[in-house]
Amino acid sequence: MSEWQPIETAPKCEHVLVWDGEYVMDAWFHDDRWCIFRREFTNGMVSFWLDEDPTHWMPLPDGPGQ
Repeated sequence: MSEWQPIETAPKCEHVLVWDGEYVMDAWFHDDRWCIFRREFTNGMVSFWLDEDPTHWMPLPDGPGQ
């Protein structure tokens, strides 16, 4: 897997792992903000804007067998 990179170098059109100093999340950049999806059993998928910009990113790992 790749090393963590500064968030300024993150691709803007794909899901990546981001680090906000406390959590690692699967996120993407949309409408000038970072966003994540959370799966909720009653409502399906819900998206959330991150309150604070993450500081670092790395590509998502390959899936099993890839």
